Amino acid sequence: MDIKQSSPSSPPPINRLRILACVCVTLSIMSLVAENFMMPVIIQGILLKDHPEIEKEQLISSASSYKSFLDAMIAATLFFGSPIAGALSDLIGRKKILITLLLMGATDVCITSVAYYFEIIWLLFIGRFIGCANTIVREVGNAYMTDISTPENKAKNFGYIGVGQAFGFVLAPGLTAYLSTYGVFPPLALALGCYVINIMMTILFIKESL
Repeated sequence: MDIKQSSPSSPPPINRLRILACVCVTLSIMSLVAENFMMPVIIQGILLKDHPEIEKEQLISSASSYKSFLDAMIAATLFFGSPIAGALSDLIGRKKILITLLLMGATDVCITSVAYYFEIIWLLFIGRFIGCANTIVREVGNAYMTDISTPENKAKNFGYIGVGQAFGFVLAPGLTAYLSTYGVFPPLALALGCYVINIMMTILFIKESL
């Protein structure tokens, strides 16, 4: 009696992939939100250390200007980077691009921490230029989910991604606010930890879909 065995390259069962996708998306949102929520505090902290005599109104205005430029970099990355990341993931595979983008996001958190510790404001822009890649992770993740979905289960699979996004947006603000009572670095450690766990899960459990 022949027993069919799945090949080593076959993807994991779809239910397992749904749960993995939900967790990965949650971690991705949490890392992004945790860092972005702390960015105004980080900018103001650096400006205060560089210019202790600065007035409150000028501090808020300057911090808002820096934050606007950093946010504009995210929008530009989404506009220009999404098609490039999509094309590259078609060419060399979704998994490699996902890992690369997550590594870039983790690098951003490390650079942001160094910028705050050494009071170097321009390092924030270098970190954000690299870390904007995290905003594209969801696009490549959606492409991966499309690859492994059938017309019958596509809506259910993307529903799990929606659940992951909701969990991320619910958990991250509260955790970030709580950790921020202990300083700037604990929320950044939360963001970095989410990146590391996400990278390890992608390496160990996500199989290439192309």
